[in-house]
Formats: sequence, structure tokens, C-alpha cells
Amino acid sequence: MRRRNLLANLAVTAAAVASSRIPASGAEPGEATLGEALVADLQDAMLGLGSAPAALSPEQAPAELARALSDFHTCRYGSLTVRLPRLIRAGHALGTGTEQYTTLAQTYVLATRMLVKLDEQHLGWMAAGRARWLAEAGGDVLTMAEAARNLAVLARKAGWGD
Repeated sequence: MRRRNLLANLAVTAAAVASSRIPASGAEPGEATLGEALVADLQDAMLGLGSAPAALSPEQAPAELARALSDFHTCRYGSLTVRLPRLIRAGHALGTGTEQYTTLAQTYVLATRMLVKLDEQHLGWMAAGRARWLAEAGGDVLTMAEAARNLAVLARKAGWGD
């Protein structure tokens, strides 16, 4: 059922995102999908490319993450396409600290879950690895376990059953 919601939502909101983006391939703007926009924005955010991070205080980051999780659970992928890359950029700009590591790790776990849905395994591996490392740095055992689960899902999808 969630997959149908994802596909329906991606089809409905693709036009809104496509009107503001022109794909690098030179295709018409209407051909871009919301999933492609999210993957491209996540890749740029994870690699530190693109615009400067939005100003976000350490106190605002958990609330913004909660909104992103709500968007994910309620299939509001258009909002998630904007919110998730912004959270990753802002999370890296916040600096170091146990709470910052934990929030950024949870953001990467959410990004991994979305990338798994979109069948973007290569970027998913990168996000899951970062989530695991950041969760360990923050000492968040539950997020470490969730990141390990995401790595197992990606391994299964890659055919690495052993």
C-alpha cells in the first residue's frame, strides 16, 4: 500500500518540482520526476555540493527531523524532497557534539530508507554507512541498530544473502 502511495504521490507532485528544475541531461523540464529530484538533491547534500546550508540551530534540528519523519510516514514526498537535503546540509554545518551526531545519524537513516524505496542502492550504501558511523560517534545504540538494519536491507537487495 505504501508503494502505491509513493508512486501516486510522485506522479502528482512531479509537475510542481519539474517546473522549478531542469535536468542536467538536457531533457524537457516536465520529464523530471520527484524521485529524481530527491536523489539529485540528496547526492549534492551528501557530497557538500550546491547552495549553502540553511541556518538551523541545534535546538531546531530535532524538530525539523520530526517534521521530515512525519512527511515520510504520511507520504508527503514533495515536502520531504525539500526538507531532507536541507537537514543533511544543516546537520553537517552544526558541528560536532553527541546530540548533533545523533540527529544527523537519524537524518541519514531516513535518507537511506527513502533511497531504498527509490531503489538507489549506491547512494543508499553511502547514507547507511554515514548513519552507522555518526550513530557510533553519538553513542546512539538504537540508531546504530537501525543503520545496521538498513545495511542488511541493501545487502539483500544487492543479492548478498550470505
